[in-house]
Amino acid sequence: MRTKPTPQEHDVLSDDELERIEDVLRDAEDSDALTQWEEEFVDDLRDRLAEYGTRTRVSAAMWSVIDRIGAKLG
Repeated sequence: MRTKPTPQEHDVLSDDELERIEDVLRDAEDSDALTQWEEEFVDDLRDRLAEYGTRTRVSAAMWSVIDRIGAKLG
């Protein structure tokens, strides 16, 4: 029988990481600069954050997109 993996420390967003994501999400709300794909990514991330909070898993590839969107909006 296979068990669910237990949450690891890297599965929990730090306060700084959460703040970074929230800043990007807030900036994205009023922006017309994003592509449709980026808007869908932001919407999905917003939904995940609402559901899982600090336990939202964010991969290295997702951080790359978050940083790219943040730079685009900043």
